[in-house]
Amino acid sequence: MMEVNKIYCMDAIEFLKKIENNSVDLIIVDPPYNISIDTWDKFESKEYLKWCNEWIDEILRVTRVNGSIYIFGDFRFVGDIKVLMNEKKVFLNSWIVWDKGTKAQNSTRSFINVTEHILFYIKGVIKDLNIPTEINSVRDYLREEKNKSEYTNKQFNFMFSELYNKVGCRDRSVIEHYFSEMQWVFPSKEIYEKILQKTGYFKRDYFNLKKEYKSLIYTFNIDDIRTKRNPKDKRVFRNDRQLVPNVWYFNVKDEMAKINHPTPKPLEMIKNIVKVSSDEGDLVLDCFIGSGTTAIACKQLGRNFIGCDNNKEYVEIANKRLIQNTLTKLNSENISPPKPKGMGIRNGRII
Repeated sequence: MMEVNKIYCMDAIEFLKKIENNSVDLIIVDPPYNISIDTWDKFESKEYLKWCNEWIDEILRVTRVNGSIYIFGDFRFVGDIKVLMNEKKVFLNSWIVWDKGTKAQNSTRSFINVTEHILFYIKGVIKDLNIPTEINSVRDYLREEKNKSEYTNKQFNFMFSELYNKVGCRDRSVIEHYFSEMQWVFPSKEIYEKILQKTGYFKRDYFNLKKEYKSLIYTFNIDDIRTKRNPKDKRVFRNDRQLVPNVWYFNVKDEMAKINHPTPKPLEMIKNIVKVSSDEGDLVLDCFIGSGTTAIACKQLGRNFIGCDNNKEYVEIANKRLIQNTLTKLNSENISPPKPKGMGIRNGRII
């Protein structure tokens, strides 16, 4: 059994073969780009793509249905990786361009390359719960329990009004969203326990129901990284936060100066990926973990991680960074270190 919250010094494919099917919520992959940055970054083109196809098959096997996959790449081969992915049961959600904001060397025979690319995939997405023609078990359960209770929307809304002190609330759409065909939403814990379960029905445990719901959709917490709009902007928007485009600007200069690794990724960029495509307690996997940025992002955001790198020096760097991050947090909180607890993967869940 592989322990989580641990970085292994292993070959990526051998590491992935030890991970159980459908057990990972989010995968972040930053493989060698085959652009001769170092000895580990040199392949024959055909061998490189054959190797990529091997780890792609493995990450797809271990990712849960509707789990997210982010693959980093350089313009020279990212298109080839997309061609490989076209044959898999995945959905390309976004092709992200990362503007590194770095000063490249002078070039007189080509445009300066200051970008990298990120392919964002969802495993196995066919339909989303919000599509009205989709019949799903969670929504059906809520509707069946409502019918059993014989409560009307008017009665539910009266309970809603009492809970939130909205006297005279007659907006039937408030409650209808939990049972309707159109614009269906999953109820909050408070709504479920303090309104729906008060009827004597809806007896399923909230967290088990939410687990089932989560298995039917992909995680996309985009509001967690949206920034507020300029208050001086006189235009009227439906949302007070800005949309997030598929061109990202993150300067990598600080990481390059502090970390003894040729291709570190900005911590804030990785944290954005983790925030958007996972929830607290989820498992995030990085099989080319390098200097450990993914692990640090997960640790700071309350996610579990598991990763590997076949370079012993990089694994040592990653573990030192993790220790330093823990000490910094403990000093800031002025608390004693917690006792370590062994965790692992069993039947696709964290234990």
